[in-house]
Amino acid sequence: MNLEVVLLRGAEDDLQTAFDAYEDRAEGLGSEFILTVDGSLTSLSRFPQMAPVYYQAIRRLVLRRFPHGGFYSLEGQRILVHTVLDLRQDPKRIRRRLG
Repeated sequence: MNLEVVLLRGAEDDLQTAFDAYEDRAEGLGSEFILTVDGSLTSLSRFPQMAPVYYQAIRRLVLRRFPHGGFYSLEGQRILVHTVLDLRQDPKRIRRRLG
């Protein structure tokens, strides 16, 4: 059974920011990033516990090819994606964002 994946507003904003940054680097790279995210979220909907717990009840799904991770929690029959962040930053800053 696939769970519903819900992108919270912060995650949507993060994806737009990353898309824009990748498109600025090379045309089409932003689209490749979004396709990678979509594929990862599809897998996640089928296997919601595939990523380890990172902080409290929030799990971190590391993306392939891109230095980003999706941070999510399981809420009943839904997966709530809280944020998608560049993982090359200070882990303390990431934890502050997860709050």
